[in-house]
Amino acid sequence: MVKIHERKFVSADPDKCVGCQICEYICSWTKEKAFNPLKSRIRVVRVNQLVNMAVTCRRCEDPPCVAACPRDALTVSEETGTIMVDMDKCNGCGWCIEACDYGAIKKLFMSVTCVKSKVSLNVSNGVLKKP
Repeated sequence: MVKIHERKFVSADPDKCVGCQICEYICSWTKEKAFNPLKSRIRVVRVNQLVNMAVTCRRCEDPPCVAACPRDALTVSEETGTIMVDMDKCNGCGWCIEACDYGAIKKLFMSVTCVKSKVSLNVSNGVLKKP
């Protein structure tokens, strides 16, 4: 196997992935103590009818997502290479999502506005809450 860099990251073999999403549930339980794929750091993506792929952060040596953040909300751990988000600084602009070459970043918090009833609902970790 080719060594990309010294930082470790999760990688899945697309020839063996059947798209069961068990990795998402186990990741969310390990990291967040909840069986919720929305809280997982792994995302299963169906490429076509027969090919699935597990997408994760590659812990880039010079991460474009960190450089793209206009509010300096993203930082890189010197020890592990983990990219951390300071939610107090993040405004949800999504520039980090656009900058990631692997599609590994997703929004966990977003607001949805229902135009017909003019009621604003907040979606937080997959749970709808009234403001």
